[in-house]
Amino acid sequence: MYTSDEQILKLPRILKDQGVIPHIQDFHEHTGITKQLFSSVKNQQKRGRGFHFTAAHIETISKVYGIDINWIFALSDNLFRNGKNAGNINGNIMGVTSN
Repeated sequence: MYTSDEQILKLPRILKDQGVIPHIQDFHEHTGITKQLFSSVKNQQKRGRGFHFTAAHIETISKVYGIDINWIFALSDNLFRNGKNAGNINGNIMGVTSN
């Protein structure tokens, strides 16, 4: 499994624990990355086929939550990007409106 896969698999729980999202399901809804893909990536050894998150998935995660791409590749300890394009960790996710 790639480092980026391992990091992304941990991300929904981290975001929930930090109060960025109220429910893990929100991560799947905001990013469009299905629970089925998460399961396929997590269980790829059992399935006998490699499943991975794509560059498009990584870009979406970064844009929606302001995640530092270097964190996804374990090159940085900073989860969030700094600067004007960083996600608002007070619950107002970029590009996502609440009902």
